[in-house]
Amino acid sequence: MKSVKNVAYTIGKTLGGVKVLKYLARNHPRILMYHRIRATAEGDGIHVDVFRQQMEVLARDFNVVSLESLLQLAHNNQPLPQHAVVITFDDGYEDFYLNAFPILQSLALPATVFVTTGFVSDETWLWPDKIKYMLAESQIDNLLVPELNQTFTLSRDKLLAWHGIADYCLTIPNKQKNPFINELAIKLGVTLPVSAPDMYKPLNWDEVKAMSASGIDIGSHSVTHPVMTKLELADLRDELENSKLTIEQMLNKPVTGFCFPNGLSEDINEEVQGEINRAGYQYALAAFPTLNPLADRWAVGRYPANPDISEFEKIVYGFRMQRLSN
Repeated sequence: MKSVKNVAYTIGKTLGGVKVLKYLARNHPRILMYHRIRATAEGDGIHVDVFRQQMEVLARDFNVVSLESLLQLAHNNQPLPQHAVVITFDDGYEDFYLNAFPILQSLALPATVFVTTGFVSDETWLWPDKIKYMLAESQIDNLLVPELNQTFTLSRDKLLAWHGIADYCLTIPNKQKNPFINELAIKLGVTLPVSAPDMYKPLNWDEVKAMSASGIDIGSHSVTHPVMTKLELADLRDELENSKLTIEQMLNKPVTGFCFPNGLSEDINEEVQGEINRAGYQYALAAFPTLNPLADRWAVGRYPANPDISEFEKIVYGFRMQRLSN
């Protein structure tokens, strides 16, 4: 079915249908969500050559604006620029600095990076990466996870195991998740490094400072990347306030934006949104698209970026917006 849709899209593109879609979506800001940009054939994220191609499409055909300026216009009830696209990155991996940042600079495209401050400060590394690392390094064949009532055959499909375990971790409180991961490491016979291995390496603060000085906006993605709705109030406030304070102290600039870790609808509620406001942020980003992405400033809608150029074009030229409206 996907290939049929791609053929239909290609035919429509050849016949000029994309121009019509782009016009219909002219007042629908597309806020893009990226995570990792890789320079190797294998690995997580989008290959740097594909990312360059995507950015060249944006530079040629769209009005790429900063997230801050778009939200400010919306807040002041001023007209939004037509064909607006915003580029955002989550987490704070070093491959943004190495692979994405030079491309953005060369094309003079603005972007916002939401950093996980404990990750960038080398105090922790991201828990989904810990699970992925343990599964890759383990030499055992079968892994029983009683909490899921499931046994995974690691020699056959480690990715399936990763999805199952990571999805379970999204459902449990943060204080329960960390002991679960530590126990999992014992079962897998793997010792977790204190710092993130090179394949999961974070930005450092010198890199963040250099990018900020060059015009990249920096926002908060929490301290440790928890699911915010799974936190007790004191921990919730610590994640919001300390991440904001750390960035502001490092950059000597105010931090106005927060980005929900994971950021699906079930990870967002009114209590957390109220605490984000209380902590002094001016907006918060979700991780799913909406027809009116700026309708709720505490859950701004975004499109996950796609490594397939046709799928990427469907997002930016308005094909996906038509599906949201149906």
